Amino acid sequence: MSGTPEIFEGGSPLEDPVILLIVQMFVIIGLCRVIGVIVRPLRQPRVVAEIIGGILLGPSALGRIPGFTVTIFPSSSMTTLSTLANIGLIFFLFLVGLELDPGSLRQTGRYAMAVAIVGMAFPFGLGVATSYALYREMGVGSTSFGLFTLFNGVAMCITAFPVLARILTERKLTATKLGQITMSAAAVNDVAAWVLLALVVALLKAGSSPIVALYTFLCAAAFVALMFFPVRPLIARGVARFSGYDHIAESVVLGIFLLVLGSAVFTEMIGIHAIFGAFVAGLVLPKESGFTHALTEKLEDFIVHLILPCYFAISGIKTQIAALDSGLAAGMLVLVIATACLGKITGSFITARCIGMDTRNALTLSVLMNTKGLVELIVLNIGLSTGVITVQIFTI
Repeated sequence: MSGTPEIFEGGSPLEDPVILLIVQMFVIIGLCRVIGVIVRPLRQPRVVAEIIGGILLGPSALGRIPGFTVTIFPSSSMTTLSTLANIGLIFFLFLVGLELDPGSLRQTGRYAMAVAIVGMAFPFGLGVATSYALYREMGVGSTSFGLFTLFNGVAMCITAFPVLARILTERKLTATKLGQITMSAAAVNDVAAWVLLALVVALLKAGSSPIVALYTFLCAAAFVALMFFPVRPLIARGVARFSGYDHIAESVVLGIFLLVLGSAVFTEMIGIHAIFGAFVAGLVLPKESGFTHALTEKLEDFIVHLILPCYFAISGIKTQIAALDSGLAAGMLVLVIATACLGKITGSFITARCIGMDTRNALTLSVLMNTKGLVELIVLNIGLSTGVITVQIFTI
């Protein structure tokens, strides 16, 4: 920012990158809030409004207004906005890991594991089956069929844990057996999906060299082991010594922030996406007492309400509904939606009935496990940025 009042000299204030970024955030957040008010009577979670807002900001809607994209979202500013959005994404995945409590599996472990495994296997298998049609008909460039198939299977089988957690909390279902099984199954599903996604990214970045991929997996395994064994007990002792039930010492907060950023940098350097490191950093933090709640309160409003909507805007700008310009593309859209929903609901419902749930609860659990949202969007953005999928497949 300069001290020169450009507006009085005939210049445009939007030529200042800081002012432009602030205006972009104002437009993004304002639009998402307006849409949130509109969809609230439909009892849709906030993430739905943010996804719709992101699409509307792209070339499919407001981007068609002459001068809108050039003025508000010029290509020269996208690097700055994308960097801010990815920093927010890193801390959001840290919050997702922070919300996951591995100890909760002890109460519903057997049932949750069964729902998670079968609930992933069905849509994963159907995703693999549809990969051939997508790969052959839509075209994915130089990506190998094997990597594309693995990525498509992962994208189909994920449950959006953060959105699901908020739905269960809003409906006061977290204390019920149904809520506990669903939350635990979604947690297992989430962790497994991120591991599979890390595998896809590592193989993609390794290219044709199996040695590079092996080094990546060994480094990732060593990182996870280091975080769960030496680091986790040290953090627990530090938290117990310097923090109380309802407050966290400044030094502890700073140390956690550095841990998140350091973990993100390390996993990015070894060939896995930075968000995987942030996710693991959240997993290893202690879940006892009020520590998790206090830390979440410090971060959630700033990250989720102010920074994360920028990620939806970036995704919306990449989404081109006009790319679905043929009967084939529309058919593929229907196929993908049907495959993803049918596989998740069918697999979860059958498993729920097998473990003794009545039809109503089994159906409720299966629909909840089919929750989609930000996590899928993150996966698709990673696929687009790494070249696994094209803009047309991203839009589908």
